Amino acid sequence: MNGVVQYRFDLGSGEGMVRVSSMYVSDGQWHEIRLERESNMARVTVDGRHVAHGSAPGINDILNL
Repeated sequence: MNGVVQYRFDLGSGEGMVRVSSMYVSDGQWHEIRLERESNMARVTVDGRHVAHGSAPGINDILNL
């Protein structure tokens, strides 16, 4: 979305979203993106220094396929 990193996830109770809006990755350079999810919480790190947190709504914390 407009050059920012965005992660969306749904564990069955609604969509969670994490957006790193402190920098743009559409600059023609390589970037390192790290995604961590524990329970219904998520963290995205870009280039080791731009960090954003988010969570999915509801009580579900795993997606059982």
